[in-house]
Amino acid sequence: MTPSAPMQPSRPGEEIPEAVMQQAAAIAREQMRILLLGLGAPGGGGYPPPGEGYPLYPASSAPVPVEHVAEEGQEPTFENFMSLVREQLHIWIIGLSIGLLLGFAMYLITPRTYQAKGTFLVDQLPFQTAAENANDAETSREMVQSLILSIPGREIKRALAQQLHILPGALSFNDKEPKISLSGFDSNRANIKVSATRNSRLGTITVESCNPEFATKVVNLLFDHIMTMNTLAGRLGEVQSQLILARNTSAKVIDNLATVTSERVKLEEQVRELDAYVAKNLPLEEFPTFSTDATINNLKTQLILVESEYLSLSAYSTRGLRLDGKRAEAVSLRRQLVRQAYHLAQGLRSSLDISRTEEEVLTRQATENEKKISQLQTKKGELSRAFSDFNLRKRLLTETKPEDGIESQASVIAVVDPGLADQKPVRPSLILNLFLGAFFGIAGGAGAAFLIHLLDSRLRTPVQIEMATGLPCLATLPLGATASTRSGKGKTAHFTDSPSDLGYLRGQLLRNSFTGGHPQIFAFSSVGEGGDSREALAQLAILLAKSEKKTLVINLNFSDNRLAKRLGISPVSGLADWLFADDALEEHIAYSAVQELAMIDAGDFEGDVDSLISRRPLAPELTRLTKDWDFIFIDGPPLLEQWHLLLAAPPRTQIIVVSDYQGATTSDLMRLAARAATARMEIYGVVLQGCPDLEPVEEWLVRAKKFAHEIDEKPFVQQAKQKLGFAKK
Repeated sequence: MTPSAPMQPSRPGEEIPEAVMQQAAAIAREQMRILLLGLGAPGGGGYPPPGEGYPLYPASSAPVPVEHVAEEGQEPTFENFMSLVREQLHIWIIGLSIGLLLGFAMYLITPRTYQAKGTFLVDQLPFQTAAENANDAETSREMVQSLILSIPGREIKRALAQQLHILPGALSFNDKEPKISLSGFDSNRANIKVSATRNSRLGTITVESCNPEFATKVVNLLFDHIMTMNTLAGRLGEVQSQLILARNTSAKVIDNLATVTSERVKLEEQVRELDAYVAKNLPLEEFPTFSTDATINNLKTQLILVESEYLSLSAYSTRGLRLDGKRAEAVSLRRQLVRQAYHLAQGLRSSLDISRTEEEVLTRQATENEKKISQLQTKKGELSRAFSDFNLRKRLLTETKPEDGIESQASVIAVVDPGLADQKPVRPSLILNLFLGAFFGIAGGAGAAFLIHLLDSRLRTPVQIEMATGLPCLATLPLGATASTRSGKGKTAHFTDSPSDLGYLRGQLLRNSFTGGHPQIFAFSSVGEGGDSREALAQLAILLAKSEKKTLVINLNFSDNRLAKRLGISPVSGLADWLFADDALEEHIAYSAVQELAMIDAGDFEGDVDSLISRRPLAPELTRLTKDWDFIFIDGPPLLEQWHLLLAAPPRTQIIVVSDYQGATTSDLMRLAARAATARMEIYGVVLQGCPDLEPVEEWLVRAKKFAHEIDEKPFVQQAKQKLGFAKK
């Protein structure tokens, strides 16, 4: 017996031979070994080769994952966030409480910090003249900011520490280095910050210390060092004036040099052309540059007239005084023309020599001016760097003195508000500590809530299903759509507005039906709590039937006629009748009001369903029916709970798993896939229904209606209603 051959079950009461039982056990062990090793069946078996998605992965004919309704990975919505908050609200409250307690404890143990603040004004920018400051306001603001921010430094900190008789490590400029701890037995420690007010010329010195008097002393000493910039700015102003004068002189020389150089280049070009022209033994008077000379043009005109008269006379006679006179006059004009061209050539060369001499003189002047400007710029740069270099500023003020002994002063820095410490501590702040504690407490609670949410393996989104199990999510049915159609009134009018996701799945099945070898038998099995495959099966079957595809529905839920009511079918007989009889399966088909849709109901039976299904092999009959029907849908009980589906469906049946939102876990799906693989069935995909795409209040109402409907369908409730006279008619 090969694995693809179905084993004929015995009828109830018959004893199964021992040899058959041993052979079935051997086949089961071999299939489980193949499943665990992932090797595929030996030759002749019914297993597909590796790479076709079997046994735990979807079939190659399964459609690609569709867009989903409750997608948390792409665009989280406010409703999804509020749903998560409601689920984990207690964790958020615990985090908030812990944060508030920690904030109050930090307020009690944090040492008190006092602050001294002084303000100064950059009245005049030392790096530019007054005209430059007025013309470029944006540059002036940037230079003011740079000047203020350049005050802090390692050298000035050492000078302050020396004057305060403390170690340099007891002071810290927060803009250049990390803050130091002010707690401890030594109160002579301070954090200093020099900041600039945006879009203004004001600067602020802020000193924080545990000793308010020490903070005030640090601010005033720092002001004394800053005021030395006024002397430095006076010297810089003198250098800037000299530099402006030198630049103006240099600019004039450079302009003259450019004019002379341009003239010299032009003359050199003309001389080169003249030499080339003469080298070709061409007449000098015909040189193109001389064509604008008036003397040459007059001589050429006279020569043309004389030669014209000469030609006229020579036409009538070959001799005569008049003819000889015209010849002599033409010769004289040619000599004058050559002599004038020669003088013009000599003048062109003389102009070139003069231009070269003027260029050399101007070049020397320009070089001297550039040297002077370079010296002034070097001096200016040294003075400018001294504003940010404390050691350089100190050296220039002590070593370099003015020649006349009079030190010029500039109004660069002006103290607006001297440093005074506030007797009220600035830190810690009870409100700020409580706010930060609440913030970090809520953040920690939120992180813990989201971590718990991520560790929850219940099915919520298609992305989660596909990444955790490798099974495609075929469709997601919103909560409102599935709950509103579970009335069970047996009217097909409820099926017209099916969810678009099933419409997309319908399109995939129709597209696959155009090619040969496509799967025709699909089994629907629910998984997890609240799972119900009837709704998805009914909607998909009606969609295919309305697409003119003959669709047959097989119901394996015995003594449960809700699927028949859902399809609007009233079957006379069912699968139970066929199993006890010897007639054809087609005689038990009941047709729906929807064209091309039919159903074989399970019928009423109470007892051992597995023994009932084993009476007659259903799998070959279903395979035979595929010749007359385009699609055969089998609705069975949950595969993890009962084995009806494995006994009835033929091998290679495509299983569509239906789960409620958060009704099952990924491990449930994997166990279901493994169980299906033992019967050589393939998982086609997963349908996730009851997804929360509604408003929170509407979602609660719909779930309440769904819960009430499920309670109403319980057998004991129906019996109680019948006794009380409230049974459905």
